[in-house]
Amino acid sequence: MPRIVNVILGEISLRALRGESNTEATSLGPPLALAIRYYLTEKDAAPGWAYPRFRRELIEGEGVRVQITIDEAPWEALEREADRQGVSAERLAEHAALYFAAHLETGRIGRSVLED
Repeated sequence: MPRIVNVILGEISLRALRGESNTEATSLGPPLALAIRYYLTEKDAAPGWAYPRFRRELIEGEGVRVQITIDEAPWEALEREADRQGVSAERLAEHAALYFAAHLETGRIGRSVLED
């Protein structure tokens, strides 16, 4: 069953999800949901997967709200992983966006993944 979740993204994460487009934040829900699912499949697979220690000092809640619709299972998996890493699910979702965008940029995954 789908769940609606609000996630606050910082400017860097927003730019990463937008890519070269000028997409409004309100339409970034589907790419963010995809980024979360991708991130969860990559667990411990590559450097940069875990939430970086240096970002733990950031203040929660600064940025732009993005509403996503995501199935219960991946969101609950993200919450469990966030607990394990000692950060909020929202923070880990933002990290997932950066992780996903980095893999798109380096060619590790193809842009066709976004179309699926």
